[in-house]
Amino acid sequence: MQALQAVVSKLLVLAVIASISLSVVLGIGLILGYVLNRLIPSIELGIATLCGLAAVGICGFVLVSLFRTYAASLEMAGSTEEDELEVSDLLTEAQLEQITSKLSEEVLLQMDLEHRQTARRSKNRR
Repeated sequence: MQALQAVVSKLLVLAVIASISLSVVLGIGLILGYVLNRLIPSIELGIATLCGLAAVGICGFVLVSLFRTYAASLEMAGSTEEDELEVSDLLTEAQLEQITSKLSEEVLLQMDLEHRQTARRSKNRR
């Protein structure tokens, strides 16, 4: 019963926060629309309010993006110790040689396949 009350109280707090946030956004949009209507009287108040809401939405999106970028840059600045290479992260000479030989074989096979395809195309054109 107490767990249900805790969940309900958290949901109520979330609903209050969401309604206050929405009210602030709509209020700012209405104020911007009213100012736009007064500056340019040919724009009706409804359209001006819609323009104000769009401006608030775009500015909010840009601000959230900037905050996320800033938070990511702070996180990256503090993680230099974790990103250092250790001896166990490096490849041995044998592993490196094995990978190099496999890659060179694959490249040679791909080049041979491309050469054969171009030769077939040139024969088909004649």
